[in-house]
Amino acid sequence: MLIPINKKNRELTYKQLNDMMKKEKEKYKFFGSLSPLQVPGITRLEYLSIEEGIIIGYLSATIDLANERVINISLLSFKFKKEFRNDLMFFINSIYKLYDNFEFRVCDGSPAFKMDEKLFKKFEFEKFGPLRSTIKIDNKYYNEYIFFKNKRAK
Repeated sequence: MLIPINKKNRELTYKQLNDMMKKEKEKYKFFGSLSPLQVPGITRLEYLSIEEGIIIGYLSATIDLANERVINISLLSFKFKKEFRNDLMFFINSIYKLYDNFEFRVCDGSPAFKMDEKLFKKFEFEKFGPLRSTIKIDNKYYNEYIFFKNKRAK
């Protein structure tokens, strides 16, 4: 079940999620930590995937409001169960229906890279890259790919 993160519960939710990621730092090192977004004209749609009262995942889409485009999707799975997979597909399909222009950057060292590639291929995104050694995590450089789709350009 997807539960929206709002202003009331954001601070506590970020603390919980950051604490969960710290427990398995190596596993979640490609995700970074969550903090409030404070950029004019940019907003974030955020949800928790919950099963039986337990957080099993986090899903967010960062939106450039002026250009009506999605500039990032963040997916974090603590337990990749059927419920999370259903929440993920509902979230992606909803975002895909709402917006016409998408641009995502994905680090090729991330464990989620292969899943992201398959997901973006399903939605017929173009893939650019690699942008060589553009991301530095734990003193190691990784390549980055851009996945892009502009439904308005058709």
